[in-house]
Amino acid sequence: MKKIARISLFTFTFSLLTYLCPAQYTNLLTFSGTNNGATPWGTLVLSGNVLYGMTFEGGTVNDGVVFSIHTDGTGYKMLIDFTGTNGLGPYGSVRLSGKTLFGMTTGGGAHSNGTIFSIDTNGNNYKDLHDFDMIGGASPTGDVTIAGTKLFGMTTTGGLYDSGMVFSMDTAGSNFKDIHDFDGPDGDDPNGSVTISGYKLYGMTFYGGYHDSGVIFSMDTNGGGFKVMHDFTESTGFNPLGSLLLVGGKLFGMPWQGGTSNAGTIFSIDTNGSNYKDILNFNNANGASPTDGNILQNKGHNLYGLIGGGGANGAGRMFVLDTSGSGYLDLYDFVYATGGNPYGGLTLGVGGMFYGMNNSGETFSDGNVFSFDSTLTTAAQTLSAGNSGVSVYPNPSTGMYTISLGYPQFVSGLQTMVEVYNVLGEQVLEQALRFTQGDNILDLSGQPNGVYLYRLVSMGGNLIGEGKVVIQK
Repeated sequence: MKKIARISLFTFTFSLLTYLCPAQYTNLLTFSGTNNGATPWGTLVLSGNVLYGMTFEGGTVNDGVVFSIHTDGTGYKMLIDFTGTNGLGPYGSVRLSGKTLFGMTTGGGAHSNGTIFSIDTNGNNYKDLHDFDMIGGASPTGDVTIAGTKLFGMTTTGGLYDSGMVFSMDTAGSNFKDIHDFDGPDGDDPNGSVTISGYKLYGMTFYGGYHDSGVIFSMDTNGGGFKVMHDFTESTGFNPLGSLLLVGGKLFGMPWQGGTSNAGTIFSIDTNGSNYKDILNFNNANGASPTDGNILQNKGHNLYGLIGGGGANGAGRMFVLDTSGSGYLDLYDFVYATGGNPYGGLTLGVGGMFYGMNNSGETFSDGNVFSFDSTLTTAAQTLSAGNSGVSVYPNPSTGMYTISLGYPQFVSGLQTMVEVYNVLGEQVLEQALRFTQGDNILDLSGQPNGVYLYRLVSMGGNLIGEGKVVIQK
């Protein structure tokens, strides 16, 4: 029977990521207060080549704005200039459904307790869908979550016990329902958004629970079946400000404090509430204090995120790690001069591009909108031919490589499958190689410039060798 070995060029094979060089960071927009907004806290939404977002301050009366901008930094447009009456101080992000944006403000509106609003992507048809009135919730700091024709969200205060609540309503603005009132022991002060899977909602609270350090909860979309899945403690992270990311049957999140260095953590937990695990402890050097809206981005088996503090310059950083918690990598350390303290999350574009916002820094200290190209490198380093007997050359190249294996276990008749993935985890090539006639050719000439990583794994699952190749045309 023929033996088979498999070479997989996986996105971000983490033991080799130290070979990667800094990618390109570009400032797309400098916030300047009155003119275009200031101090954003949320995450951008991408539709086609247009980004949509909100700022907490700025605009005519410094109550915040909703804006759009093209991915190349042109075409900025202020869609809403908040003035108090129509809402003020949006902490979260807008959500897109078709050609309509939905969002919330922390204050303003008829009762000065915040609003839920909608507006067309062209800036027309602004609607105040709901005014919070304290007994039905107040001061939402997260986002609405859209499920069909329903909106779900949370408020930090108000409700029956003034500890916040979970609500649902129709996207048209009707049928607002308080579906859960937090009472302290089951949670208090939820700052993020709910995550939906089927008929289940998942979320976190900043305070409350057994240790008054916050909880992870689940509940049915109709308001029933509420369950505290986890009580946060100082040693494993506590006081979460953001939201949960669902990947398969696991939830991932980032508490603001706690862990081994009291700088916050990243955790995973099964959707049934079991197997809570700290997969990374922040320690200031690798980042600190995950804040509002730091929703981790998933692509393949990688988690991407922003953290508002710590890092090489104390201004926060962009990072990636595997869902198992292995291979943490610093993608970019923010510098106040070009924008710092990213208090939102990353938005994934096409071709390895990411978009985000900084809360401070840049020319007017009001933050900025940026792009980050994860495929560009400023230099390339050659893979050693002595890497566990694997030789891939020339490297870098324009896309044509020779693969040689020097293992005694690679005997005549050995078949090898080569799977090629780009930096986003997308498979771009698969081919069978035979080593009965010497070296083999790997043709990636049709792929764009960038870094492609591989590892050699036996059929028994043993790791034999690892490496990376760089395409430079």
